[in-house]
Amino acid sequence: MFDSLTCIYRISDNGNSQGKRKLKTATKEHCYLNFVKEFGKRIIVVADKCSPSLIEFIKSQKPKELIETEHGHVAGGFRTALTWPWII
Repeated sequence: MFDSLTCIYRISDNGNSQGKRKLKTATKEHCYLNFVKEFGKRIIVVADKCSPSLIEFIKSQKPKELIETEHGHVAGGFRTALTWPWII
């Protein structure tokens, strides 16, 4: 466990994964829980164009911070992460 590490995790419902074959356990929620298990709870989540149910799930996990955006692409989420006030 990385006790002093703060991670930035981008999650999004927006994308082209619909219709693609994937493992039953490869859900947004399962992947996030696996990330928490490996890296701890010091996570700043950038939730980009997420559904209300996914936002509620993330909030229930009590991340260090939750930033909701509407970019719809990785570059926008990354830019938000780099320019957020906690980055010095």
